[in-house]
Amino acid sequence: GVLGRGRQLAAGLSIVLRTAFGGAARPTCVGLVLCIAAAVGAAPAPADLAALRKTYEVTRSDEDSRNAHAAATSLAYALGNAGDWPGAQKVLLGELAIAEKHHGPNSREVLDAIRPALDGFFLQSRWSDAERYIVRGLAIATQQYGEHSHEYYEWLIRYGSVLGPQFEIAEAIRVGEQALALAEELAKKDHNDGALRGQLGSLAYLYWRANQPDKARALY
Repeated sequence: GVLGRGRQLAAGLSIVLRTAFGGAARPTCVGLVLCIAAAVGAAPAPADLAALRKTYEVTRSDEDSRNAHAAATSLAYALGNAGDWPGAQKVLLGELAIAEKHHGPNSREVLDAIRPALDGFFLQSRWSDAERYIVRGLAIATQQYGEHSHEYYEWLIRYGSVLGPQFEIAEAIRVGEQALALAEELAKKDHNDGALRGQLGSLAYLYWRANQPDKARALY
């Protein structure tokens, strides 16, 4: 099957990688590391994780480079696939700290670094931690792009997604209504109602959860 072929590819690439890392690891091998990380899928072999760690460590000397970010992302998701989400989270939050250091706390680079860091919080059901970072993302998106932008809409949706699991239904509905209004605005501007239709369904679901069936039906 596809997974079996993926594992075979990962095994083959792993041999090549470990051969390449016989001496000093080189950042130019990051592309190969990325291929292995994607192919492994389920749980990387210890040797593959070791190679990813080695590449990650080597690229720290130029921590804000494209290779360094690629190596960090590869290692983080390999750790996640191995079940070590706390370890993955440490790497991803380290990337966030690097973005803050080099580009400022309210930069677009920080916004980009927050996105992957959220995955670990979601997969560990750490909703309050995720909410804290999402609120920060909303503030940065407002400053960088404005409250009528696709980027702001994206962060509104993320905010709503952490409120439901915490049973903050009233706040989730408020955010959902705000997101719906923005989705309608963006749909008119873009001549594309894909996001609007999705948000109608999401808000209707929240109304059902809040025992407001009339409002839910009105959205269908």
